[in-house]
Amino acid sequence: MPACRDITAEIWYAVAEESTFTVSDFIMRRSGLGLAECQGLDAVEIVGREMGKLLSWSPEEQQRQVNEYKKTAALAQKYRY
Repeated sequence: MPACRDITAEIWYAVAEESTFTVSDFIMRRSGLGLAECQGLDAVEIVGREMGKLLSWSPEEQQRQVNEYKKTAALAQKYRY
């Protein structure tokens, strides 16, 4: 289960009102997901799917966005502890 139950509403707001155009931007800057211990990895697929709908991404772009965030999160894990 994602770290935040209200994730869909947060995504809609961030895209419509805050000009959020990437999964990484949403998770790291527009929500608290990036600060969770899991760094939002439990919600990244949901974020990608919802943003893809709102921004009319192709399936390939949606997966690219998700993969880019996973790379960012993996890099951050190298520096934990």
